[in-house]
Parts: sequence; structure tokens; C-alpha cells
Amino acid sequence: MEGITGWLLPLALILGGGATISTALIGDQVPIPGDLLLWLAAGVVTGSCIVLLPSLRPGLLPCMRAALLAGFAFLLLSAWWLPQPQLMPLLLRMAAGVGILLFALGSICSLLHRFTGSRHSAAWWVVLATGLLSSAPIWSGPLVEALSAGRQAIDAIIACSPLSYLAALAEWDYLRGEWFYRHTPFGGFRYDYPSPVTGSLIYLGTGLACHLMSHLLDAGKDQKNRLNSPATASHP
Repeated sequence: MEGITGWLLPLALILGGGATISTALIGDQVPIPGDLLLWLAAGVVTGSCIVLLPSLRPGLLPCMRAALLAGFAFLLLSAWWLPQPQLMPLLLRMAAGVGILLFALGSICSLLHRFTGSRHSAAWWVVLATGLLSSAPIWSGPLVEALSAGRQAIDAIIACSPLSYLAALAEWDYLRGEWFYRHTPFGGFRYDYPSPVTGSLIYLGTGLACHLMSHLLDAGKDQKNRLNSPATASHP
């Protein structure tokens, strides 16, 4: 029963949080599917960070479980809001992207836990960093205009935002959407979104690299503890 509750409660909170955030961001407008999909994914990722990461246990399997749960939550929510069979391939691709992104964030959280000593502290650092990077196209706008940034710098700023990865999966140019076009200068620039394949490989690689580093740190700590143990110290 506890295992079922541990899965259903976060899932319900992610679904509710995703719907609330998405509705608030979209407002009273009638969105086109790309717009709606982007904000749905953003809502699910944000809800997953807040709900899952603070309780995430260090390790590969918990990160994979959180990723699967987030992807499944997105698929349920998006299929309910957009019950169009022709969109199912896109929804599946987006669900996989949400899961991959949460896997990377959970892996970073697992690695940070080795340094902070607290899962909750590490998780909230990840949540804050995710919010900062997601909003990069907004707060970096004045700098881009003031410094007359070049094409490569603009592409780098856009690529560092997880929203850009989700937007590439949704095949939606969110920076030229109504809200972003009014509040950021990027709509008037030439730029390219990161390739969905490249973005997926980078996030997966980041997650696996974090788990490898965590394993090496744990192995080094265990070896140091064995060397410093009383039995080892008294051995001639």
C-alpha cells in the first residue's frame, strides 16, 4: 500500500500542478497545439521537480523511476487535453523528452547530494537552477540587445533553456509566440533551436555522467572508511 501511495500521490500532484501552471501561463487564449504542448511539458517538469526531487533517493533506479513517472504523467495530461489521434506520435516524443529531462535533473540532484549531505537541499538547488536556465531568454534579453550579441551567443542562450529542448520536441517556435515576442528581443533575431536528438543525447549523457561520478565518489569514500576503520588501523 505504501508503495502504491508513493507513486499515486506524486502522480496526482504532478497532474494537478501541470494543469494549473499550464492554464495560468496560457490564460484565456485559445492556444494552438504547439503552444499548449510546450506549456503542458513545462508544467509537468516544474511539478515533477517540486514534488519528486526533494524526496528522490540517490541512485540510478530512483532517477529512472522519477523520469518514467514524469513522462507518463505528461502523456496522460496531454492526451486528455488534446484527444487527437494524429498528435499521438508528437505526444509520445514529448513524453520521452520530459522523462529524459527529469532523468538528467534527478541525476544532478543525486550527485549534489554527495556534497550537500541533504537530499532536500540538493533538490532545491536543482529546482532553482532549472528555473534560472528556463528563464534565460527572458532575463538575458537586455544584455543581448546592449551587447549586440552574435548568432552563436544567441543560439547558446536559447539552447541552455530546458524550454527550448521541449519546444524543439513540440516543433513550436515559442520565442515567436505572443508573450515571448512582446517581452524578449529574440523574436526579431535569427537563431536555431537545438536539435531534439542532440538535446536528448546531451541530457542523457549528463545524467549518466552524474551517476558515474556519484559511483566513483561513493567508492572512494568507502575505501577511505575501510582504511580508517579500527580493524584496519590495528592491523600490523
